[in-house]
Amino acid sequence: MLLYQDISETEQHDCPYIQQQAKETFFLAKEVDSNELDHLFNLGWRRFAYYYFKPACENCRQCTPIRVPINDFKASKSQRRTLNKANKQPEVFNVVFADKNYHPDIYAIYKSHNTRFEQACDSEQSFIDAHYNDTCPSMQSEYYLGNKLIAVGFMDISDNSISSSYFIYNTDYEYLNLGTLSVLKEIEYAKKLGMTFYHLGYWIKDNKSMAYKNKFHPHELMDWKTGDWQLIVKG
Repeated sequence: MLLYQDISETEQHDCPYIQQQAKETFFLAKEVDSNELDHLFNLGWRRFAYYYFKPACENCRQCTPIRVPINDFKASKSQRRTLNKANKQPEVFNVVFADKNYHPDIYAIYKSHNTRFEQACDSEQSFIDAHYNDTCPSMQSEYYLGNKLIAVGFMDISDNSISSSYFIYNTDYEYLNLGTLSVLKEIEYAKKLGMTFYHLGYWIKDNKSMAYKNKFHPHELMDWKTGDWQLIVKG
């Protein structure tokens, strides 16, 4: 692992998930290999571009790392309906997993996806710099309806896990429940690769936009105090 600085730092900012000030610990690195990624994922770290981070808020542990044990996962009835709905579209639904390869259609999807939030879009170059770099092993998933690209996922690949780092979709196709669909397809792909876990990032119980994350069973939640992962089985 090649660090931009030798020690991690902590900064305070507005929390993007709940209305309060947040703190996070971070470091900047490149040339992170798949074994090092495994170690970071298991400790609850996340990545954005060259920026590796985890929350460090005092008296707040709402950002809970969540992951799915791939071999034990079973899709629910509603998740199977989501898969069936995509497969029954008039045009063929298809997912392609490949090395990262930028083209302008992807930025157009990002701009559409960003209308869901009250924030300005990154410039095209900033988007490319954030998601198309060589900091660690990674790839993208491309979701097609007929010949039209409607969604793209960005994934980090460690020795034993796939971690979903970012997912964007064209909001014209929101009716396909693409957020859930992407998780199902990426878990399926991770199983083909012989991976152990699929990381969904952070889950906050009271954040509606994250409500879908704990619908994948069984899943594991990390305890920030102990570093242990607790298995949650749907009762």
